[in-house]
Amino acid sequence: MPSGGRAPLPGTLPAVTSLIDRRPAGDSTAISPRTVLALLAGKSAAVATRLIGRGGGTAITGMVARRVDPRILDKLVRAAGVPLVAITGSNGKTTTARFTAALLRGEGIEVRHNSAGANLIQGVTSLAVSSASLSGRLPDAVLVAEVDEGALPQVAPETLPRALLVTDLFRDQLDRFGEIYAVADAIESVAASLPEDSALIVNADDPMVATLASGRAGKRVTFGLQLKKSTDRITRAADTIRCPKCRADLKYRHVYLSHMGDYSCPSCGFARPKLDVAVTSLEVQGLDRTRMEVTIGAAKLTIEIPQSGPHIAYDAAGAIAILVGLGVSL
Repeated sequence: MPSGGRAPLPGTLPAVTSLIDRRPAGDSTAISPRTVLALLAGKSAAVATRLIGRGGGTAITGMVARRVDPRILDKLVRAAGVPLVAITGSNGKTTTARFTAALLRGEGIEVRHNSAGANLIQGVTSLAVSSASLSGRLPDAVLVAEVDEGALPQVAPETLPRALLVTDLFRDQLDRFGEIYAVADAIESVAASLPEDSALIVNADDPMVATLASGRAGKRVTFGLQLKKSTDRITRAADTIRCPKCRADLKYRHVYLSHMGDYSCPSCGFARPKLDVAVTSLEVQGLDRTRMEVTIGAAKLTIEIPQSGPHIAYDAAGAIAILVGLGVSL
């Protein structure tokens, strides 16, 4: 998606450098000996782990660094004003994060991201520690972090995400986190506490995700599918098919994937919000290709992805919505 000669999308900023404008020039505070030791220990642990063939160091780096300095992630990211994009939810985190990183790089922005999928607090800390110099300075880049739902309440205060995307909520994670409403409440608490200049990006096709922090002041970007026919059907296995407002059964105009679709509540009038980023055409070609058209305001993008399925369309739309939320023109 080349940017040359194309007008910015609605609501976007004219320059990609705006993402790092809030960072203080140079080192704003002297780094403590403890933090230097934490960086050295974390980096050394990663090297040792790789040398003995026990892994890639994607978690051990952060684990060791946090043992030495429990506040190291906060110091490297939040306190330093480093822009971080957090992607959470039950499904699609890894693919959405990779799409987001690729799109940002395509617009000339340097990116560091936990591409190996280490998404607990140790993994996100590893991302920061491995990217930082021993002086504690991170490059002028955007950190793209896949974040486990259970780790988000710990990661968010230490990183203060510039953008938070929630993909969806499914009960297939109950063996790890408990009731789906408890997970939603935890994410809601994080989303509601984001600064006003941070963007909250939600999958509007998921009824529970669509209502997260709906009263929050600040930028909010919705994404989803807006097709003329269903690509799935509601079954007994579908999650959250009741209205998040009044708990009445939702009525679906179209179902796109499990409980996600174009819905409304005949009891209280709640309905899927308007989509800022909408997949308006979707063609799954065999087992290895998806062709889709995405509409953002008056702009249209035609995309081909070498994977198949509506879930890939959600991942791609979410990544595009992140760029819209950050103010990066495509």
